[in-house]
Amino acid sequence: MIVIAHRGASDIAPENTLLAFRKARNIGADYVELDVRTTRDGQMVLMHDRSVDRTTNGSGSVRDLTAQQIRSLTIKRTRAEKVPFFEEALDLCKGRAGIYLDLKDAQPAQVVRAIMRRRMERQIAVYAGLGQIRSIKALCPAIRGVAPGNAFFEELKRTGKAPVETADSHIVNWAAEYVEKAHAAGGQVWLDIMGPTDSPAGIRRAVEMGMDGIQTDHCRRALAYLRVMKRMGRE
Repeated sequence: MIVIAHRGASDIAPENTLLAFRKARNIGADYVELDVRTTRDGQMVLMHDRSVDRTTNGSGSVRDLTAQQIRSLTIKRTRAEKVPFFEEALDLCKGRAGIYLDLKDAQPAQVVRAIMRRRMERQIAVYAGLGQIRSIKALCPAIRGVAPGNAFFEELKRTGKAPVETADSHIVNWAAEYVEKAHAAGGQVWLDIMGPTDSPAGIRRAVEMGMDGIQTDHCRRALAYLRVMKRMGRE
């Protein structure tokens, strides 16, 4: 079972920060999930929301601010943590953890260039619409594509083939039969268990349905519970 730390170890560190990624990596998460957006002057930074208001001491849209303006801000809940550049997250995780990239607002070609310069193609999974994923894989086929579950199955039904390597949506939208169909088509299923399902019961359900990966806001707890389940399975 692949464990993906949603926005890093966001339960114990501010989301989408290098601190959250370091903690997730040290805990043992297989992937850190992050959100990429582009500044007014074309730099890629990590921010889930369209604006910086919720997570920093500043205000304004990422698209309307320069990289220098965004870097002058401080992340809330910290004294000195800054909004990271995408390239900083790549350098931090290279050879240590996979990156699950949510392509919020960035050009596929720019993203791929940053990845390929570091030879990290096989460490990266990109979550986006099928059109964007095709653009990325045309430039670098080795990058794993992750599509929303509904788009994945619509294309599977139309063509009879898995359109990308992986499907992802929230666990409440899935049943074991859909997982079986994805597997039969050669695809994997990585599911979100954030919210009320981010619990031992949610993890157990994911395991029982045959999921290949889970995305969680509590990666330390999820990893600990998976280890318990593994030990119990051996007894």
